[in-house]
Amino acid sequence: MQDKFFNKFSENFSENELYISLIDEMSKYKTLTHDTIKWDFVYSSSLKALSEFSLDVKLLNFLAISAINLNDKDAFRSLISAFSFFLTTLKQEPSLLAKNEKQVPTKKKIFAQTIELFTQAHRDGINLDEADAKAFNELVPELSRELSTHFDTLYIEEKNEQTQKVEEPKQQPQKAEPSYSQSVSFGSSDISTFSDREFREYFVNLSISLLKNDIKNLTAYSLVFEAMWGRIKALPVSSEQVTQIRYPDENLILLFKNMKEVNLGNLEKFIRNLALNPFWIDGVRIFCEFLRSSGLSEQSELVSNMTLNFIEKFSDIKKLKFQSEEAFFSEESAKFFSKKESTNFISSDDMKKDMSFEELIKALDRSKYTTNSQSELSFLLELSKIFTSQGMDNNAKVVYSQIVKFIENTELKDYLSDIYIKAKTFL
Repeated sequence: MQDKFFNKFSENFSENELYISLIDEMSKYKTLTHDTIKWDFVYSSSLKALSEFSLDVKLLNFLAISAINLNDKDAFRSLISAFSFFLTTLKQEPSLLAKNEKQVPTKKKIFAQTIELFTQAHRDGINLDEADAKAFNELVPELSRELSTHFDTLYIEEKNEQTQKVEEPKQQPQKAEPSYSQSVSFGSSDISTFSDREFREYFVNLSISLLKNDIKNLTAYSLVFEAMWGRIKALPVSSEQVTQIRYPDENLILLFKNMKEVNLGNLEKFIRNLALNPFWIDGVRIFCEFLRSSGLSEQSELVSNMTLNFIEKFSDIKKLKFQSEEAFFSEESAKFFSKKESTNFISSDDMKKDMSFEELIKALDRSKYTTNSQSELSFLLELSKIFTSQGMDNNAKVVYSQIVKFIENTELKDYLSDIYIKAKTFL
């Protein structure tokens, strides 16, 4: 089966519709839209890509993830065949797995992670034939040696001949579910307990929820940058100004640059990918240009202002480079994010933060995110809890001022007197 796979590495997918569709589908992975992933499409597309145009371990990873979610014997058989082919290539001609020799260690790391993903899925219970499990176990010693990682062999239950004759066939194990968290639901306000990934997903998903009802919602755009930069306390470590941060995939850059239509799908692609690449200032610039060209000048200006705030806070970002030595802050971005780009820029960091959030919170009155007064008030209360739990008192104060204004203009004031008093006290 090894001759089914392509015999060299390639990254030139800019015109490949299959690859672009595959990346779009996998962008939902471990997000709140995870359940909508078409795993049969991911599996068939990954296998086709590996067979026809690239020996890329990222595609191997996609193949493994989709096979696990399909929980299909034939899919696992193809996956193990792919593992064998990649192992042979790694032993005989590792340069085929990467664009250049410098990338090989990274590709090996992804390969190792993919093997670990598969072995963990087997421990959780998957529909794997015994013969295929044995075939994988035969690869384990060499995989461990070539990838400098210890891999466990798959446990295969021993059965004597008599037991096999009389024993009823076991039920097929249930489909292995992916280990992704949905604890980022809006109902939880204790975000101080979130991991960095949960924190990022919380704000990304909240932003997208707002944009579903109003793509002009300023609050939604501010939350994107909380997802990107809310947990960043310092710049990454560097050696001679070169960090270990990977430069975004060329196909992602082309995807960003080629987006023309402003719609929820395209905005979501920008948001999710920017959140995963917080030091890619060029990506933010492309986002600003996209918003501006789409008639969303106010939103573009907001993004510019927040980026300027971040750059002023971490001014050394202008000196740093990605692993491949592209600048974090290119000359083109430096020109774009000049103070001339934003006439409302304020020198005080606290004032800039307050003013941006004040304008954003005011936008909640216009948001179509809520369907009635009670849910709108609940939204404001939850948002105030989030800011308070993070010590963002100035932002919480703005929210409480909106709560006071809201209650004073509804017929529910008596019913909400306790909330009203608390909000007034905070002010």
